[in-house]
Amino acid sequence: MEIKEKAFFNCPLEEVVITKNLKRIEDYAFYSTCETAIEGLETVEYVGKKAFGKNAVITNIEEIDAKVTENQNWNKTWRAENREGFMGFLDDTIDFLLLNLTVVIIGSIIAAIAIIVIVGVIIIIKKIRNRDKIDEDE
Repeated sequence: MEIKEKAFFNCPLEEVVITKNLKRIEDYAFYSTCETAIEGLETVEYVGKKAFGKNAVITNIEEIDAKVTENQNWNKTWRAENREGFMGFLDDTIDFLLLNLTVVIIGSIIAAIAIIVIVGVIIIIKKIRNRDKIDEDE
């Protein structure tokens, strides 16, 4: 049994209790969902990237970290971004800026390509006009 990617993404939950037959928790499954203890992870074989990310207060985090150390199948970023205060804010800000920077760079590349195409078309049109003018002069 598994919990699919983003199954409870950003859904406020009061409690998370994992049943014994659950083997996989996919990426972002409980991202930004709870601020409580997470019980029953003993039998889970795989926890995906940021599966419990952005949960500021997971009360039994040390216990779960010990489980991660024992089980190499867990993604090492399973709880990424679970930092309160300035560091959490800083991580969010950096992620936001990187996303916007990526959009700006891609937009600039597209604009540059468009300018190159337009300049190329103008040069071709000028050459055609010059050739037509030479043909008329003859």
